[in-house]
Amino acid sequence: MGLDRPEQKAIILAAYGTAYPAALPDLLAIKTRMAFAFPRIPIRLTFTSNRMRRFWRDRRADPDRLSRHPNLPKEILEIKGPLATIADLQDSGYDVIVVQSLHIYAGEAFKDLKSIVEALRSIRTLRPGPGPFDGLALGRPALGGPGLDHDEQADIDRAARAVAADVDRARDNRAALVYMGHGHSDIPSEIYQKFQMAVRRIHPGHPILIGVMAGEPSLDQVLDELKAMGADKVMLAPFLFLAGGHVRRDMAGDHPGSWKMKMRRAGLEVDCLLRGLAALDAWAALSEQHIKDAMRAHGVG
Repeated sequence: MGLDRPEQKAIILAAYGTAYPAALPDLLAIKTRMAFAFPRIPIRLTFTSNRMRRFWRDRRADPDRLSRHPNLPKEILEIKGPLATIADLQDSGYDVIVVQSLHIYAGEAFKDLKSIVEALRSIRTLRPGPGPFDGLALGRPALGGPGLDHDEQADIDRAARAVAADVDRARDNRAALVYMGHGHSDIPSEIYQKFQMAVRRIHPGHPILIGVMAGEPSLDQVLDELKAMGADKVMLAPFLFLAGGHVRRDMAGDHPGSWKMKMRRAGLEVDCLLRGLAALDAWAALSEQHIKDAMRAHGVG
């Protein structure tokens, strides 16, 4: 493909997705940032979650729901999965594509995305040549991961520095900083513990904890540690990319099962940050750097 004309490059930003319109501005701001960082290279969004894509497909077909949110971007209403997004670009003549993960770490969603990219890379045509793509690169998630040709600890440390604004805000409010991550009941959550160790080392002298909704460290473990610290005030923040349903319902909801209400029943004063990590400029910079690393590693100029 690249022999007859200059390579045509594109970047795909692959997020898990969200069903909350209020969470979309932070995602779209990431896309705008990447457009400035990589001028003249088209940027596309994709949602890796089948459930999130189905939600927007159903909303697109429901006039009543659309009327309640008249300003929803067309690209969200018509959001596609990674495979379809890559195929659309390739069919339009883009033969060098960087797929940048917007996931927190190399969990199930990232591994599925990686499988798609590797499968497409393996395609070989009958005639000699590189196949459908001159280059198809995958950018690692924010916290990196094992086997991704990059120092995982370096990624974790950089992510820990990226949340400095949260640490400063908690310190100013004389509150312990507690992050709520997603976790996975079937996948070990050591990455969260590694992040907690890094953020405490890089921001010493202030109580910082992280717990997850599924797996460990659990909310009960976080509460036990807060009690042992003698903490009486907490700033509760999401360790999630976007402030969607988990943030507004599971973390900061007013129902008895939310983290906020459980902490209050434990006698803690709780303030909640209703924004995802995507809202932090320093966190967005992680994805920008990972795109550049993926381009360099795969010879994409």
